[in-house]
Amino acid sequence: MKSKPLVLFFSLLFFTVANGQEILSLRNFSDMKDVRSATINDSSLWAATTGGAFKFKFSDSTYTLLTKTEGLNGSPITASIIDSHGKIWLGSQDGTIDVYDEKTKNTRRIIDIANSGRTFRQINNFSVSGDTVFVSTDFGAVLINSQTFSFIDSYLKFSTLPSNSKVNYIFKKDRIFVATESGIAVSRVGAINLAAPESWILYTTANGLTSENVRKISSFRDSIIAATTRGVSVFDGTNWRSLIPQLATNSISDFSVKNDSIIIITNTSISIFRNGIFTLLIADNFSSKKLIGFRENNFFLTSDRGVEVYNNNQRVALLYPNGPEKNQFISMSTDTRGNLWVASGSDVTGVGFYKFDGVNWENFNRNTFPRLPSNSYFKSYSDNQGNTYIGNWGFGFIHIDKNDSVEIFTTENSPLTGIPLNPQFVVIAGLAKDSKGNLWLMNFDPADKKVLSVLTKDSLWYEFEYINNPDIAVFNGNLIIDQFDTKWYHASPRSQNAGLYFFNENQTLANLNDDRHGFINASTGLNSNLINCISLDKRGDLWVGTNLGVNIISNTNVALNNVPQFRVSSVFSLRQQSINAIGVDAINRKWVGTNQGLLLVTSDGIQILNVFNTTNSPLLSDQIVSIAIDEENGIVYVGVEGGLTAFYTTSLEPVSSFEEINLYPSPFVIGDGNSFLTIDGLIKDAEIKLLSASGKLVRNVESLGGRIAFWDGKNNDGNFVNTGVYILVASDKEGNTVKTAKVAVIRK
Repeated sequence: MKSKPLVLFFSLLFFTVANGQEILSLRNFSDMKDVRSATINDSSLWAATTGGAFKFKFSDSTYTLLTKTEGLNGSPITASIIDSHGKIWLGSQDGTIDVYDEKTKNTRRIIDIANSGRTFRQINNFSVSGDTVFVSTDFGAVLINSQTFSFIDSYLKFSTLPSNSKVNYIFKKDRIFVATESGIAVSRVGAINLAAPESWILYTTANGLTSENVRKISSFRDSIIAATTRGVSVFDGTNWRSLIPQLATNSISDFSVKNDSIIIITNTSISIFRNGIFTLLIADNFSSKKLIGFRENNFFLTSDRGVEVYNNNQRVALLYPNGPEKNQFISMSTDTRGNLWVASGSDVTGVGFYKFDGVNWENFNRNTFPRLPSNSYFKSYSDNQGNTYIGNWGFGFIHIDKNDSVEIFTTENSPLTGIPLNPQFVVIAGLAKDSKGNLWLMNFDPADKKVLSVLTKDSLWYEFEYINNPDIAVFNGNLIIDQFDTKWYHASPRSQNAGLYFFNENQTLANLNDDRHGFINASTGLNSNLINCISLDKRGDLWVGTNLGVNIISNTNVALNNVPQFRVSSVFSLRQQSINAIGVDAINRKWVGTNQGLLLVTSDGIQILNVFNTTNSPLLSDQIVSIAIDEENGIVYVGVEGGLTAFYTTSLEPVSSFEEINLYPSPFVIGDGNSFLTIDGLIKDAEIKLLSASGKLVRNVESLGGRIAFWDGKNNDGNFVNTGVYILVASDKEGNTVKTAKVAVIRK
């Protein structure tokens, strides 16, 4: 695959890390079908989802995405509205409010509620009255000026309700009506200090409300109406009563008033109430929760399948941007074409698997690809030949070749045996290829105890059990094959046999007598028996992530000895961290996923180069689930529960031989200390020298082993060089292969 131009990524966000390396930009990807709230105007629709927000433009049916990498701060988004100035307000589960100005493309963050220290601070709804935005929260009502963004007031206790009661909705018409789960609070006529509880009258079922759990309030003709969990209530100024007898026992999800009609949404129907006549429009099981609004002859509903568009009482469209099927990234791998393959989950949680080519997502499940036996794909592995293999929870595995042809392996076309309760139920928990191109599989709890199977390039099958203790057969971790063809695998952290296992068939698949088996646990050097992940680095060292940090096994070759003595060390910088995933980039640095964020460490783990979390980066969650690295393009994919973050880095796979050295920017302007010359096109471990036009050595530039290196414009004494033309000389360590390039330097 042709490498993606590095310069394309310079227009976004920069993070400078140690050793002059840079993360050029970041981008979030998420499923935006689960729409929690939406708002509509004449030209577009804005939807608030669990994965961010999106705009749908009616004139050309295009989407604009707004995630943390585009300036959004809160996630997941739970409320939205367009204020009287055309700005989009987005409220989140953690209390963050983002106000997006489409004209300037800027986002204003309001964090007072998020930083309040309250346990429950979700934004449930917005409503607008002039320049006042009423914010319904989990602890009361907050009023914000939409011009100055200053807090006007907050109402935390209504009449006899407990302080900090959850507010579902606020409506203002002469008086303020507050919907709660314990009734409706209405401001008293003439009340001035609404922060005082006595300024409110509380209405409950004793006053005629059909239910005290009220979800929305609005006006209809000259009356106030309320949606409750038992029908629609109407207010006569003194008491409430049921408005629509046919819905008296129905839980009302939402309603909207249009002219002389009320459109009502429940979990099982869409209906209309006009001139005292109730008409059922659609009877079905609806995932829709809220009625967004109307445009032309269409009305729009939120749902967990996108924005639903109805016309003539039929759903005519689903609106959502291209993305992964769900925000589930349990296992990921990248192939040689630069595609990311994602397995979504095991058992009933799986929704298939996804492919991302860097631009578009393609989702494979039983709806889009009926050949699949189930949607429970939970382990993804890609080799260096363009093949991808994905393990299924119950139906074996699939093979996707470089032409995207799919081959399915189950008990019907393989010797694989399933679990003891159902030998047809085969769970493939790990996949990897050895140096000969043979595919190895780790079988979770097989009835015949054959925990490892291999499919050779000649389509022959061999199976192996853990000879040291054949009763140990429950493995649901990772499978890694090192440079000596030793298979490393581990049991599920919940297993009583937790620890690290290894196996080597000694290059004789048919001869079981010379096989090597073994086991390493806390008693033989590991920090803990509870292993969450394993990874092999560029030096051949095995990194073992546990619930108590990282161990490194640096002499995996001794696995072939009769009595192997492994060198097991602990990484001090990662001590006591629960390690969920470890990725190795092109220059052997480690990207370590924890429950507190993402760590970038040096190749030996001694130094932490950077820490990324939800407060200082676009990560959607601090709990890292999976990591996959595209070395050729320098992309680090990080999966969390809320979505995927791609880190576009300069850690690219080195070229195999010198072809052309590219230097940019040219001319190179120095003097402010913030400029770097990018040196692109290096072989592995290249040596780089900067010479003056007369051939004098100016600077030895460090290469970290990848395709990219940087020069800060300084000489070996640490001073900026003078204006002039300089010659860059790059060579291998022996000086046999040399490539040169020139750059013009301008010193301010």
